[in-house]
Formats: sequence, C-alpha cells, structure tokens
Amino acid sequence: PRIDGVVTMLRAEASLSVTQGDETLAEPDAQLVEVDFDAARSFGGDPAATGISGATPGPGEVAVTEDLAETLEVATGDDVTAFLYGRSLTLEVVRVLPRLGIAGFWTGFESVSPNAFVAPGTLSDVVSGRVPKGARPPITSVLVSNRGGVEQGAALSDDVARLIRERVTGTLDALRVETYKEDVLDAAEEQGDMFSELFLGIGSFAVVAGVLLLVNIFVMLAEERKSQLGMLRAVGLRRSDLVRTFYVQGALYSLPSGLLGALLGIGVGYAIVVVAAPIFGGIGDFSLDLRFSMEPASIVTGFCIGVLISLVTVFGTSLRISRLNVIRAIRDLPDPKQERARTSTLVAGSLGAAAAAAWFATSLPSDDAWAGLLLGPPLCAFCLLPLLRRAVTRRSAVLVVAVIGLAWGVFGNALLGGRILDGGDIFVFVLQGVLLNVSGVVLLSQTQENLEGALHRFAAGRLALRLGLAYPLARRVRTGLTLGMFSLVVFTMVFIAVLARIFGGQVEDTTRREAGGYDILAESSTSNPPSARELEAVEGVESVTPLDYGIALFALPDATTEEPPSQWTITGIGEDFVEGGPPALEERAPRFDTDADAWRALLDDPDAAIVPEFFLLEGGGPQGSLVDVGDRVSILNPLTGEGTIKEIVALSGNDFAFSGVYVAATEEVREVLRGSVTPSRFFVVAEG
Repeated sequence: PRIDGVVTMLRAEASLSVTQGDETLAEPDAQLVEVDFDAARSFGGDPAATGISGATPGPGEVAVTEDLAETLEVATGDDVTAFLYGRSLTLEVVRVLPRLGIAGFWTGFESVSPNAFVAPGTLSDVVSGRVPKGARPPITSVLVSNRGGVEQGAALSDDVARLIRERVTGTLDALRVETYKEDVLDAAEEQGDMFSELFLGIGSFAVVAGVLLLVNIFVMLAEERKSQLGMLRAVGLRRSDLVRTFYVQGALYSLPSGLLGALLGIGVGYAIVVVAAPIFGGIGDFSLDLRFSMEPASIVTGFCIGVLISLVTVFGTSLRISRLNVIRAIRDLPDPKQERARTSTLVAGSLGAAAAAAWFATSLPSDDAWAGLLLGPPLCAFCLLPLLRRAVTRRSAVLVVAVIGLAWGVFGNALLGGRILDGGDIFVFVLQGVLLNVSGVVLLSQTQENLEGALHRFAAGRLALRLGLAYPLARRVRTGLTLGMFSLVVFTMVFIAVLARIFGGQVEDTTRREAGGYDILAESSTSNPPSARELEAVEGVESVTPLDYGIALFALPDATTEEPPSQWTITGIGEDFVEGGPPALEERAPRFDTDADAWRALLDDPDAAIVPEFFLLEGGGPQGSLVDVGDRVSILNPLTGEGTIKEIVALSGNDFAFSGVYVAATEEVREVLRGSVTPSRFFVVAEG
C-alpha cells in the first residue's frame, strides 16, 4: 500500500559521438537505457512527471535527454554513434526528452543526465551472451514509486526500502536497495542550506551595521533635542513617557522602512541569483542549477525579523537616552564622567563574569561549542569592567578590556589549537568579525585623547582640517558608532575577497597534491575501456598507468550503528602507480616515516587500505564521525554482495579527483569486485 508504481530498466554505460564535417563531438559518460515507455509513463500515476513521451524507440532509434542533445548538438532526425563492449551502433534520434523523472534517472555524482533510450533487446544483441573482460556488465534496475507527490513520496523511502529488503532476504541476496530520490533531495537541501548559511553570514554584518546606524540616529536625535527634552522633563514629563515618545517615533520609522526593505530585498535576491548562477553553473558535470524562488512566507518572515530588530534597538536606545539630567539637558551641558560604578552594577558584572567563565569552561571539552570558546573570555573581561574601574581609571579599564577582546579575537583560535574555527561554521567568522571591529573601535575611541593633541598640532594653521576634526573629536559616541558601521562594511568586503581568494588559491596546491607525479587524469567508459598501450600511442603521451576504478559499498565493522553500507568510489593500484608518484597523504600510521613508505606498504599488505580524510562522513561512519588510521572497513561488491575487510593505514587529502579508497589491485580484490570495478581510469605523464 505504500507504493504506486514499479518499472524495470536495463542500463549500460556507453560513449556517444557525432561527426559534423571535420568536427567530432562526444559524450564519453553516457548510458544506454532499455525501458518500456508505456510502463514508464504510468509509473507513479503522473505521466508528466516521468519525462517520457511518445512510443518506445524501435531498432536503430534512440531518444536522448536534453543534456545529451546539448553536448552532441543534435536534434530529431540526426544520427549518433554509440560505442560499448567493443562494438559501435548507429542510431537515429527520434525524440529529445527533458531531465525529469525516469528520463533523467541518473545514479552518478554528476548533476546532468546524459541518457540515451534504445529499443528493448539492443544491449543483449551487443553483448551476445558474453561481456568482454574488464568491462562492467549491464545493470538491471527496478524503480519503485512511493505514494505521494514528486517530493513528498520520499518520506516513505526508508520504510519501503526496509520492507523490500525483508521480502527478498534469502531469495535475492545480491539485490541492493538504494533510496536514490531521498538521497538526491537530502543533498539538494544540504547544498541549499550551505548557500543560505553563507549569504546569511555575510548579511549578518549588514544587520549589525544597521543596528549601529539605528543607535546612531536616535543618539543624534536626542542630542539635537536635548534642551527640549530637558524642558519637557522639567514641566512633568515622566521618563516612561519619554521612552514611549522615542519608541513611537522609532516604530514610525521602522514599519515603512521594513516594508520597503522587504521589497528591495526581492530585487537584491534576484540580482544575486543572476550573478551567481553562471558561476556555479559553469563547472561541468557538477554544476549547480540556481533558480530564483520567492515565497511569501520568507518575505513576511524577513519583514518581521527586520522590524523586530529595529524596535528592540530603538527600545534599548530610548532607555539609555531617558536617563538624562534635567538641569544639564536644559543648559545643553555634557554629562560628567562617572568613575565609580554603582553597587548593583558591580553585582551584575560579577555574576555576568562568572557566567561567561562557566560558559567558556564548559565549552572546552566539547568539539562544536565554538561560540563559548570565542566569546567567553571577552564577555568575562567586559563584565569585570565595573570592578576594574574601582582599581584604575575608567579610561584605563576600558583600554584593558578592548585590548583583551582584540587580542583574543586575533590569537584565541591559535591558543586553543584551532578549535574555534575548526568546530564552527560561517557564523564563527561573523562573531569574530564583530568582536574584532567592536574591540578595535573602542580601543581607537579611548586613545582619542592621545591622538587629539597630535592632530591639533598637525592641523595648526590649517583651518579646514581643524574644523573637520572638531565634531568627531567632540562627539566620541557618535564617532565610534560611525566608525563601527564603516569598519563592518569594509570588513565584509575584505571577508568576501579573502573567501574568494582562499577558494581560488587552493586550486594550484590541491592540484599539485592530487596529481603527484602525473599530469593528466583520463577516464573512459566502463563498458569499453581502452588499454594503456592504446593511450600511450597518443601524441604527446610519455607513459600511462592504468588503475582499476569503480563503485563499491563500504561499512565500518567496528561501528555500533546499524546503518546500511554506503556507496563510495574505489581505486585499485599497482607498482607503476607508486613509482610514478602517488598523491600526498594527510595522515599515516606511526610506523611509516614517509608517504612513500605508506604507499609501498599498501602494495605489500593485501589487508591495507588508504581512504580520504572525509571517508564515510555522510551517514556511513560511527554516528557520522570521521574514520581514523587503524580503523577497519568492509568492502562489498554492490552487484554480488561479496566482501573483504581492510585496515586503514593512511588518510589521503580532500580527494577532489574522486579516487576514493585505494587498495592493491590483487587478484583477490579483482575477484571480489568483479563487474563493479573496471580498468577505466588512467594517470598520464605528458612528454616534456
């Protein structure tokens, strides 16, 4: 009762090409698919959601997806050539299908679907009962549609997968059940959350700058009307009435401004998508298709959050402004400096310092309590400010606190062994940026007295300069707030530039570490892999090292969780690969002095494996944790269920080449992973 459709398809990887005059266009990573179009259209009860239209292609015909048609630049009526299992097929394009539903079904890591649908029986005729040695055989897939909408049905995936496994246990042990749609939706949601977190982190600086702007505006309004406010208080206006007056005025500013900001935010969001879409959409098969989407709920939420921040800021500022001295306000005299703090302030400060210290202490044993590690010491120092003012002057106390905040923002992460940045997310940079800016502005404001004399001496005889410095030096609070806003804006620009530079600067170093002693990484179709000798005959190639490459299932036998095996890439290496210069390692067992020793041990020890440092992080590790050197990992053939256990002796880097788990390409491994791993990857050394 949980499913509303079942359809079977047969798939095989193939290379497709088109020759147009002297130019040849090719898609080496396409797949030929056999499926009954009538059965596919009835899959799930919504024909429009399947992407399948028309009749099933006949002999010599093919229906291609938009992705494949765009790559080959073909349309209906054109001929394409498919290469697989040592044979070639000439096929006429009869239909172009969208990347949607069954038409866009793709199990690889790419975000495109270069599918080619052919007549049933085509693959059987090509194979003729025997798959060539080293090639991956065609795969039969049974697609199951859960009840519910296109996305809502994924909520039943775990239950349906469990029931299918229970039903086939002992009958079809080699059957592997995968929740592809749920995994794709989860990945899309995770990527969306990453983008949202990035933009929200950058936007948080604008929020803080906006808060400072609001405070500055109301402080300025209070200063301009100081005498009037003093007269109103003298004739009987209560402090609460004064707060309400400012609050009503702030609400009149906040509500229409929030509405205007929400409307302008729609335009800004659209502009960001227009600018960012070509950047993230131009990275090949792994491109992200960014689209502008506007939901009324998100617009209303943004409006409410903006207005709430404004009203809270206005209320807090109004409370501070209402504490004016009537006589000084009427005469427009500056408030005296208060050197000694009240007893209530001392008690509150002591309690706050104790709470901040406790927050920091409880965050030390945790791996992800970065907020307490970053903010604990500065908050403790700030809360101790009233006590420091009992021992030293107010200016000296503020200087000490500002220096502590600035120093901890700069060196705190290093003093804690990198735990603040390693355990946080994008918001750790937001809090660190605010801490550095606030501490720097306060420090500059408190040293203003020392700068004032030097500036006056420098400005002697320069009337314009003296007049320009008069107001900022006289109004320290407003000057500090203005400096804070500008510094946050500049900090945001520098933060974005540094972020872009970090990603861009990693390309050269990452390529060097991934490449080792090789120049080119070449991959071929798993159904028709060439030999190393054929590639060495290509002009400009000095040497070629073949690797066994494919997909396997992995699990940690020592883990306490009962998660099903996770899919990951695997690479089988030989002597030539190690001699040619393998990738650099991030960590290795203590018994190895160099990376070369670890790679050599991989060849000598049939039970050893080298895995990426983020191996099995997504759901496969023990409670989602990283694996470590010395752990064991089970390797299973996804087609037959056979397996073997290896010990992790080293960790490779970020694995941008998707090499996955490295093992020695022994006969035992090849037998266990037969049909799943093929000699379809080659590391090439170019001449010169």
